[in-house]
Amino acid sequence: MRMRSWCILGLIGLLPPACVGSCVIHDNRLASDFERVEVGMRRDEVIGVLGTPREILDCKAPGPFQPWRRRDCAETYLYPTWAAPILPSMWAVWLNDRGTVIGKYRFVSW
Repeated sequence: MRMRSWCILGLIGLLPPACVGSCVIHDNRLASDFERVEVGMRRDEVIGVLGTPREILDCKAPGPFQPWRRRDCAETYLYPTWAAPILPSMWAVWLNDRGTVIGKYRFVSW
């Protein structure tokens, strides 16, 4: 019984740092992959590099992540950090109606 208690305590002690570490690794990987996204890439190439976006927004609807002065924008792909509500940082990729990247930006609000 004592060994089981130590194992449970060990897991409880290691779980939070492991979770935070995996989230930091995810954000670092997303940041480096974001640098590989280029204007002119196709939608499927962006998903191949960054993965499925957390949210896809219509550029015609008003919102905080829409590009200014870009009438050719059709969709916004959003990739937030793991701690988006606490440390708001968001990677955005803008695509036109043909599914081609027309711009990208990292929003940081802190």
